[in-house]
Amino acid sequence: MRRDNALFYVRLLFCAMTFMLTALNGVGEAAKGLAVVQRQALSGVIDESGKEILPVAFARVVILENQQIAVKKGGLYGVYNASGEIVIPPQYTQLLICEDGTYLLRNGERKWGAVAADGREVLPFEYKQVFDGDRGVFCVRREEGWWQLVRGEGVPVDGNGYSLLGNCCEGRVAASANNRWGFLDYDGHYAVEPQYEGVRAFSEGLAAVKRGGKWGFVDTEGKTVIRPQFSDLLYGFREGLACVRQDGKLAVIDTSGNVIFKKNFNLIFPFHDGLAEVRKTKKKLNVLQAIGYGVNIALGRIGRPPANIMDKTQKRGYIDREGREIVPTSYDAVMPFHDGLAVVKKGKRWGALDRTGATRLELRFEELRSFHEGLAAARLDGKWNIIDVQGNVKRELPPTVQDVGEFGMGLFPVKTNGKWGYMDVEGHIVIAPAYTNVRPFVPQGSADDGQEVYQDDAAEAATGGRE
Repeated sequence: MRRDNALFYVRLLFCAMTFMLTALNGVGEAAKGLAVVQRQALSGVIDESGKEILPVAFARVVILENQQIAVKKGGLYGVYNASGEIVIPPQYTQLLICEDGTYLLRNGERKWGAVAADGREVLPFEYKQVFDGDRGVFCVRREEGWWQLVRGEGVPVDGNGYSLLGNCCEGRVAASANNRWGFLDYDGHYAVEPQYEGVRAFSEGLAAVKRGGKWGFVDTEGKTVIRPQFSDLLYGFREGLACVRQDGKLAVIDTSGNVIFKKNFNLIFPFHDGLAEVRKTKKKLNVLQAIGYGVNIALGRIGRPPANIMDKTQKRGYIDREGREIVPTSYDAVMPFHDGLAVVKKGKRWGALDRTGATRLELRFEELRSFHEGLAAARLDGKWNIIDVQGNVKRELPPTVQDVGEFGMGLFPVKTNGKWGYMDVEGHIVIAPAYTNVRPFVPQGSADDGQEVYQDDAAEAATGGRE
C-alpha cells in the first residue's frame, strides 16, 4: 500500500484498460453534469446552474465514473453522491477503490474494512490490510501476518493462509506460496499451481507469468498460451494486444504470442479504439554548448565535449495496430482523440490531426483545446475564439477573456479578470467568474479525467510484476 502521507488514495484496480462502473444507488437523478471548482487551495463541486453541490471546503475532490465524489478534508477521506449527500462520512485515513466499485477504507484505529457504493458496510473493520476485492471476495491480512481470502462478511473462503495475495480479477486471485506464484479461484482452489517467479493480473482471459526470468502468458486454467520468452512486460492485453520487451526493443504481441511489430519507442501506451500513443526520445544539437566547445578548441584548449551538447527531448505521436506512425513522433504534445481529432503541439504552435494522420487544422494556433461536441476554444493573434472542427470561427470572444478551457455539457470554462466561470456557446456568461480554477463539466457516467487519480502499484510490485 502507499504510505499514509500520500496526497490522495484513490486506486483504480482494473482488468481492462477503462475503469467502468455500473450505475449505483445514491446518484442524484436531477444532476446532469458536475464540475470541480477551486478557490485558492480548496475545492468543491457545482452543477450546471452554478449551485454548489459540495461547498468549496475540501482539500481534494475527485468525480468518479459513477459520479460519486471522493473527497479529502482535514486529512480524512469520504464519499458524497451527486446530490451532495454523504455516502461515506469523511472520517477515514485512507480510501481505495476496487474494480467493482467497492470502497476500501482504513479508520482512525488503523483497521481496514470495505463499504459498498450505497454506504453499506460489506467487510468489517478488523484487518491490518485489505489489498483488493471483487464480487464480494477480498484479500485481507490480520495482525499475525498471514493473508486470507474472505467473503464480504469476513468469513474465510477457506482455512488457508498465504504469504501474499495479489489482484482479484476475472475470477482469479494471485497467491504466493513457498516463494512461487499461482492463481486461486474465488472458492480458494488453485486454478494455477504456484510455480512462477512473478505474475500479473488477468486481462482479457490471459495473465502474464514469469519463469526463468522471462515473461509469457497463461489462461485461467493455467494452460501456457504464450511460452515465457520476453525480457519484460509493460502491460497485459488490451484490445487483443499486449506490450513486452524483446531484444532491447518494445514489441506488441497478439493473444497467440505473435510479434506484430517491434519498435525503438520509449513508451507505448495501451491501445484505445485501435490507436496507441507512443513516445520516443530524440536528440538534437545544443547550439550554444557546441559553439562554446568549438571556441575552446579554436583557442587550443583541450577537453571533452560537454555532457549536454546533445539535448534530449521526448516526442509524441500515435501508432495503429500494425505499428504504423499515424501521427509521427515529432510532436511536443498530443492530446487524446475527441470528435475524431487529436490536438497536437509542435514548438509553440497547436493544430489538429484526424485518425488517419491527415492534418485537419494547421499548426497555427497559440492555444487550442480538445474538441468536444464539435467545438473547441482556440487562441490566435492573442484573441480567443470558439471554432468548429473545420477551423471556422463560430464565435469571437471579447478581449476581456484571458483563458478558455475544454467544452463540456454545453459550457466552456472561461477566465476573465483573473477569475474563472462558465459561458455558453453564444458567449454569454452563465456562471459568474468567482473561482481561482475550474474543471470542465462531465456528464453522469464519466470521470473527470483531468483530476489526478492515483493508481496503486503495490499489486504488481507484490506479485513480482516489477523487478
